Amino acid sequence: MNILLTTPIWSLEEEWAEFSGLAATRSLYSLACLSAYLKAFGHNVTVIESTAFSPEQFRSFVGRGNFGLIGIPSWTLSILKTYTTARIIKEASPGSKVVIGGVHATLMPERTLRECPHADYVIVGEGEKALRGLADYLASPGADISKVPSLYYRDWNAQSIRHNPKSDFLSPEELPVPDYEGSGIDYFRCYIPHVKCDPTYQLVVNRGCPFHCAFCNAFEVHGHKVRSKPVGAIIEELAYLKDRWGARGFYFQDSTFTFNKKWTYDFCEAYGKRLGLPWSCYTRVDQIDNDMITAMKASGCWQIGFGFESANDSVLESMNKRTTVDQNLAALRLCKKHDISVIASFILGWPGENYESTLATIRWAKKHAPNICIFYIPIPYPGTLLHKLAVENNWMKADTGWEMYDPAGTLSSQMPFSNPLIGPERMSRLLTQAYAMYYLSPKSLYHFARRIRSRAQFKELFPLALSFVRILKKDLGLKMQGIFHR
Repeated sequence: MNILLTTPIWSLEEEWAEFSGLAATRSLYSLACLSAYLKAFGHNVTVIESTAFSPEQFRSFVGRGNFGLIGIPSWTLSILKTYTTARIIKEASPGSKVVIGGVHATLMPERTLRECPHADYVIVGEGEKALRGLADYLASPGADISKVPSLYYRDWNAQSIRHNPKSDFLSPEELPVPDYEGSGIDYFRCYIPHVKCDPTYQLVVNRGCPFHCAFCNAFEVHGHKVRSKPVGAIIEELAYLKDRWGARGFYFQDSTFTFNKKWTYDFCEAYGKRLGLPWSCYTRVDQIDNDMITAMKASGCWQIGFGFESANDSVLESMNKRTTVDQNLAALRLCKKHDISVIASFILGWPGENYESTLATIRWAKKHAPNICIFYIPIPYPGTLLHKLAVENNWMKADTGWEMYDPAGTLSSQMPFSNPLIGPERMSRLLTQAYAMYYLSPKSLYHFARRIRSRAQFKELFPLALSFVRILKKDLGLKMQGIFHR
C-alpha cells in the first residue's frame, strides 16, 4: 500500500512564535520511525514536512500521490492545524483514508473523531504495530477491522465509534532505526541551542517515562516502563549518521537519558571508543552523580538539560516533580565542575504561587546562572493533573477551545489557564520579565560570548539573540530600570 506520513500544515512561525529563528525545520523523527517499521513489512511510505510546501503545492502533491492511507500526528497546541490538514487531504484526495495519531488523539480519541469528520481513524498509544495493522487491513479486501490493534473508527451502521484493544509495546530490540534517507536527513538537524558543531542530529534512544509530573502527559503514548535501544544498535546508528551524513554531534531528545544507569555507562564507554563527537541530552537532577557525569564528559558530553521548574520546594512538591531546589543546585554545580553547559527550564506562575514568589524563581536563575534558561507558564494539557486541578477549581473551563492552546498566546493575555493570584496580564508579563532579567544579566552575556569562537558560530547564535529581542519588544511598557534593580 502507498502510505503518506505528513506533519500538520503548521508554520514554524506559528509553532515557535518569537523563537522561530532557532529552528530551520521540524523534526521528522517519529514519522521516520513509523516509515522504517512499515517499509520492513512491505509497504511503500513517503514522509514529508508540510512546511516544505505551499498550501497549493501540498494539495497537488496529495491529489496526485495515489495514497491509500495518510497519517497525521497530533499535539494539543496544533490540533486545529491537524484538523485543517485532514480536511485539505480529503478535498484533494477523497479516496484516501486519513488516520490521526499522537498524544492528543491518544488522550481523547472519540472526541478527535467527532471534531474532525475528515479523519477516518484514530490510533492511540505507540503507533508502529497499529499503523502496520491498519495498512495491512486496508490492503486486504475482506479483512477484519476488529483485528487492528489500538484503533478507533466509526461504525456507520450503528452510528457510533468503536475501538479495539491496545497493542503491546515494541520491545527494545524492535525499536526501529528511523528512515533517515527516505525522510530527508536535514529534518533531523538540531535547533541552535543544542548545536556545538554543525551538523548535529537529534534522535531518541528510550521510550517510556516512569515519572508522574503534574504538567506532563507524554507517558500516555509510550507508557511508564523505560525501554532503551541496545547500546550496540545505537552506536551503529550514530556511526551511520557520521559516516553517511557527516554528523559532527548528536542531541538525545529523551526526557531522562540517564534513567538506566548501567545502560548509560555502557553507552559512554562504547561512544567514546567509536565516535567521540560532542553530544548533549536531557535528564533529571536526581538521575546523575559525580561518577556518571565524569563518564559522560569523558565520552564527549558537552551539554545537559534539566527541568529545574522552580526555586520553591513546595511548588516542586505540588508539581509532583519529586526533586528539590537543593538537588537542582547540586546538579548545576556538578555540571559546572566538569565544564558541561546546562540548559535549565522553569515553569512560572504555578497554582498557589503569587507574583513575588514567582519572581524569586527568576532571581534564583539569574543568581546561579545556568548557561541557557527557558521559561514557560503552566499549560494544562488534557490528561495531566494540572488540567484536572484547573477544571475542578474553575481556573479554566472544561470546554476551553483548542484555539486557546496557542504557543504565541503565552506571550500575550490569551492562554487556557491563568493563575488567579497573578492574573493573565501579569502572567504574560512574567515571561517577558524573566527573559529580560536573565539574558540581560552580565553572567548570561558572558555565557553567550563564550560560545562565539568564529564568524560561523556568530551566524548560528544570532537568531537566538534576535529571539530575545523580539520577546522584549512584546511589552514596550516594561520598566527596564526596575528589572536591573531586583
